[in-house]
Amino acid sequence: MVLGVDSIAGRDLLYTLMQSSEDPIILEFSFQLLKQYIFKTEDAAFLETLNAFFESEQSHPLRAQFYQLKVQFSLLAVERSRTASPSQEAPQLLDQLKIDAEYLLENFPGSNALAEVYQILVYVALYQAEPQYRLAADYLSKILALNGNADEQLGLNLLIGNCYFLKGDFEVAIEFYRSALDQRDRMDQATRGSFWFRMVTAQLNSDRLEDALMESLREEAESYIIAPELYLKIQWNYALFLRSKGELGEAIAVLKEASRFTEVSGRSIPTLLELRFTWMLLYLEHASGELTEEALVQSDALLERLRSLEEGQISAEALSLLLSQVSLLKAQLLLSDEDFEGAFPVLNRLQKEFPDSQAAELSFIVLADHFSNSGQFDRAESSLLELAENYPESDFAPEAILEAALNAEKRDIDNFRQSIQLLNQLVNNYPNSPLVFFALRHQGDLLRKTGDFSAALSVYNSLVQRFPDHPNRYLAELSRVDCLLALSYDQADYDFKELILELERLLDLPNLPPAFQLEVYYKLSFLFSETDRMDLANTLIISMMDLYLKEGSEVERISSIEGYWMSRSLFLLGKQLEASDQSEASKIIYRKIIAYNLPGAELAKQLLLEY
Repeated sequence: MVLGVDSIAGRDLLYTLMQSSEDPIILEFSFQLLKQYIFKTEDAAFLETLNAFFESEQSHPLRAQFYQLKVQFSLLAVERSRTASPSQEAPQLLDQLKIDAEYLLENFPGSNALAEVYQILVYVALYQAEPQYRLAADYLSKILALNGNADEQLGLNLLIGNCYFLKGDFEVAIEFYRSALDQRDRMDQATRGSFWFRMVTAQLNSDRLEDALMESLREEAESYIIAPELYLKIQWNYALFLRSKGELGEAIAVLKEASRFTEVSGRSIPTLLELRFTWMLLYLEHASGELTEEALVQSDALLERLRSLEEGQISAEALSLLLSQVSLLKAQLLLSDEDFEGAFPVLNRLQKEFPDSQAAELSFIVLADHFSNSGQFDRAESSLLELAENYPESDFAPEAILEAALNAEKRDIDNFRQSIQLLNQLVNNYPNSPLVFFALRHQGDLLRKTGDFSAALSVYNSLVQRFPDHPNRYLAELSRVDCLLALSYDQADYDFKELILELERLLDLPNLPPAFQLEVYYKLSFLFSETDRMDLANTLIISMMDLYLKEGSEVERISSIEGYWMSRSLFLLGKQLEASDQSEASKIIYRKIIAYNLPGAELAKQLLLEY
């Protein structure tokens, strides 16, 4: 054009042609030149002029193309905001891109640009402050339905699976990965390796790992179809998964199998990966109790190798981490061999050389466990408090204070003041710790042991108010009732109505442990008998018997705590029946105590002899 496509005059002429011409060739040509102008000059004001025009011309043949252009322009703005320094405009630009794409989708469902629009909506979903992986997967599924290219369908299945994987919907991710499983020969090595890694990880997280899948994976690793290093990383994750489930023997077997694979393949693996495998195998053997005589020698050899590594073989951070972990493991091995004199210098060196490591934090717990197991409760308490003092921000600090309180309790069983103070320290210093509930409840229990029922009641009241939805709240509520009952004996005319109502409510709570329900049965029956409502007490105990002592019930399934409360209820019933001249009924109850071998069975035999 003579006027130039990027000139204002040329722009206006093209706009006039697009408004007035009915020739499809001229219209298309004019629009393409205007499109070049807009992207070259980024004339947002003119874009708004076009927007107003196409909003008023609902039947214009270029309308769909314009809104597609508008989406592309919005995408360009978002891309530029992402590459520039972070700005407050970025979220608004992303929202505008979403609005423009959804408008095109809703108003032009027959557009040949649908796949492109869905891609943009995938982009929008993934670049939110909190990525919307499930929404992205939905849009990718729509692209998959529009696509007939086999290679692209494979890639889309992988992308959809990855979105569900990142969302944590592992079951759904597996199904999409499975669609790609039979087509993996069409993947390059990197894509194939990534696919295997995520497929196995998804199956591990959904607890449905298939042996056949692992066998196929091993065959591909042995044939170098996937990188041996990647195979070992998958085996590492598998071992960690087994460890998390407490299946230490199986985890050890996986690591040994991985080591054999390395030897057979003859392929060198990264030094860091090899060192981690060696450490983890020693660690798991120690944790499982499957220690060999060479374990200590192997830990020494590993430490020596780590200290002799040349600079750059592994990162300084990885080296420090491994040195601290292996040092802690060596100390644990020495303690297992009862070589206490050898273990203490190793732990001291660990704490001085790697003070900021997690292993250094754990070293105080290892020491405390040793002291506690050997009856040195004061030294165990000191070690745990040193951890909490040196590492107040550590995840282990609240647990350390709690364990210190329990050791203080063992140290002086007649004086719980130190233990109570430590529990109070935990509650005050770590109010959001999940241990606070237990700490407060135990504090109340200790106050009850000292006979300070008023203080204990105050703790339980606070506990119930502070944790209204805690799954173990019912335990605190029953302890609260126990305190009120103990305090009632100091009041001559105490009305037990509140306590009875509270126990009745606790008895009606669903899905509670039998031991708890049996305790409530006894205490409620006891209060009924104390308030001269013997019939209610007897009826309640009989209902308990119907529930827990049915004909054919297995005696061995009754725990010691359950048996204790059953026995107390039955003795209470037997006594009340005897007092009301129902000797034969009383004998039946005592025989039931003997038949179920409940606590007090010998006393029941003696009572039967006295009839």
